[in-house]
Amino acid sequence: GKHGSTFGGNPVALAAAQVVLREMTPTFLHGVQEKSIILREKLMETLEPFDEVIEIRGLGMMLGIEMYADVSTIIQKSIDYGLLVLSAGKNVIRLLPPLTITYEEMDLIVQRLQKSLQHEDIAKRVIR
Repeated sequence: GKHGSTFGGNPVALAAAQVVLREMTPTFLHGVQEKSIILREKLMETLEPFDEVIEIRGLGMMLGIEMYADVSTIIQKSIDYGLLVLSAGKNVIRLLPPLTITYEEMDLIVQRLQKSLQHEDIAKRVIR
């Protein structure tokens, strides 16, 4: 799968995980929760008007944009515009931004996804 990692369980990765866990204070997690709500609202406001978008859903910063289209072209366009996204099946774009994301970075995500959806090849791939 796209979440697997050959190198994920090494001592350096585990040391990094320990540092991250120490930063998981209630204040930090509250900030993450607030950011996740804002990001989802921005995505809904900007992307839901597109005919290709079915639903924007998720849990915290793990977000999925379900589409009426095969998302491979959208993902490639997003990468072309400097946004790394993955799929979760054939018709869902998966977003897993870092918990330390800034508001400016959230705006960039939304702008680049919008630009990707506006690309002429996307409308041709709707699978209703």
